[in-house]
Amino acid sequence: MVGFNAVHQNLDNAAMTTAVGHSMGSLGVMEAAKTGLPVDNLVLVGDVGAPDNVTSVNDLHLNPGGTVYRGSYDWDHVAEVGHGVGWQRKSTDDSGFGAVTFGTDGTTGPDGAKDLPTKTHDGQTGGKDGIYGYFDKSTESSYNQARIARGLNDQLTNAKR
Repeated sequence: MVGFNAVHQNLDNAAMTTAVGHSMGSLGVMEAAKTGLPVDNLVLVGDVGAPDNVTSVNDLHLNPGGTVYRGSYDWDHVAEVGHGVGWQRKSTDDSGFGAVTFGTDGTTGPDGAKDLPTKTHDGQTGGKDGIYGYFDKSTESSYNQARIARGLNDQLTNAKR
């Protein structure tokens, strides 16, 4: 990350650096961000809640102006179980947490193009049996993650800020 940050600075901060955490990996990137992670965007998909001592995005230290984004499809029970039974982790979906939530459940654009829905906790399935993961091609989730990485957060679909 230090090397990426050096490139970022050499490009007069024109390059965007985005770290993505999926499922339990979301805990890893948030743990790294607790002590300082030189990224502009932190993207959490199918996350299992925040680690101990993280109650909001203010506890995460990104580059100045950095933003935390999250997306989980409506029926992601694996992520729900990961939040803990009886030892609940702080939900990143809570408005008080401060993350920007983006759509993952599929949408139809103004031009009629369809962004496919995520229907499994998996990262990728290749669309086997019509089931798509968070990183599969042509899903609303993957398009939104690409928009975030490109700095096009104003074009996120189904965003809640």
